[in-house]
Amino acid sequence: MVLRENWATQVTAQMALVAGSVLLTFGQQATPAPRLTTDTIVERMMTTRAHQARQLQALDVVRDYRIDYSGFGGTRHAEMQVISSYVSPDKKDFRVLSQSGSRFLLDHILSKLLDSEKDYQLDEADSDLSPRNYQYKLLGTEQVAGNDAYVLEINPRRKAKYLCRGKIWVNSRDFAIIRLEGEPAKNPSFWVSHTEMANTYQKVGDFWLPVHKDATTDVRLGGKAVLAIDFSGYRITQNPNSALQASSWTIWGLPRPDAAQADQR
Repeated sequence: MVLRENWATQVTAQMALVAGSVLLTFGQQATPAPRLTTDTIVERMMTTRAHQARQLQALDVVRDYRIDYSGFGGTRHAEMQVISSYVSPDKKDFRVLSQSGSRFLLDHILSKLLDSEKDYQLDEADSDLSPRNYQYKLLGTEQVAGNDAYVLEINPRRKAKYLCRGKIWVNSRDFAIIRLEGEPAKNPSFWVSHTEMANTYQKVGDFWLPVHKDATTDVRLGGKAVLAIDFSGYRITQNPNSALQASSWTIWGLPRPDAAQADQR
């Protein structure tokens, strides 16, 4: 039982990272990636991030969770469908629509995962993908789902359960993160030997939003857990001031905040 409880705690902690580390970002059509320095890419990524934090007022999304475990104690499977509601700046709630499968996985993994994500939302400044928490290195450019993207290596500045080491793909047009792959900076449990995670984002309306996340965890004494989350049915509410500000910029001939950024490219 000690093994199972520690494994449950560690998976919950790792997936809180998978679920929350990248803020929603604005999307446009892809263009060939210009040659930029690492610092410039990160600076523009953070500018985009701040801009979207101001625009996004609220959203609802349906999440489908699936978890499979095989190894110590046999095999288990569980599924849970949840409506996730976010209200700016840091309120997140979940309503379970359905659940099935292993009671242990539902109670000790998926339910705790939802609780951990609420805690993560309140403490995001200490764990998000910002220069405060990470060092970056430009590895090159790649095409990801039709988007030209910069590939950056990310290394945490400290060992913490909500930070990871790995790579991010940043859209070259609007500097939105469109993919993340990595492993935890800190392993919170002796019983876990390795965890790999991946997030994928796509354009939904005017925003890049998560569409799929997964994590694979190897248990030290044998066994593997695979957790996947699919996102669908987004309902997005933008800040009503955004349209008003856009109109005022046009009427009064004022420069838009993102215009200066475009001029620098």
